Amino acid sequence: MAEFIKLEDGGNPLNMLTRCRQSVRDLCGDLESLADQLGSRHLAPAACRSVLNRLRSDLPLCHRNEELLFRLLVARSAGPASLTRCVEVAISEHNRAEICTIELAEPLTDALEGLLEWNPNALGYLMRHCFETIARHLDWEEAAIFSELDDNMSPLELRVLREGFRHNFLMLKQDMS
Repeated sequence: MAEFIKLEDGGNPLNMLTRCRQSVRDLCGDLESLADQLGSRHLAPAACRSVLNRLRSDLPLCHRNEELLFRLLVARSAGPASLTRCVEVAISEHNRAEICTIELAEPLTDALEGLLEWNPNALGYLMRHCFETIARHLDWEEAAIFSELDDNMSPLELRVLREGFRHNFLMLKQDMS
């Protein structure tokens, strides 16, 4: 699990969330690189292991942290209906992206073990669908939610985020054990 995920005491949780989101963008790039290797019918086991581990840890952790922030934003003076709807869509897309990554787990595990019994075209399509969906979702969230985020979070809201992010990290770490 990537060290960047840990939130240091006193750190700004919004900066941490920015790093999480960048890590997910990097993951999309690595998944695209793997898809590009399918023509050789051999995927580097270390790259498969890295992508698989990050799909199982970094992506869901980023989603849980975003969802905590979203709930705070909506709760602020009963945020506008448009924000509430954007949050509902974002959470629904988080679920879809995580289902997509579950579908990738088996072929990536096989490739990690040196097996590639999957149709390379089908696997490539699934990989591309996954990273394009996630990247497009990040772009949409940036435009619909994060661009409207102000830096005027109260000390209590920042503390709730910090503690919530730490809780999310510990829960994921426990689930991965």
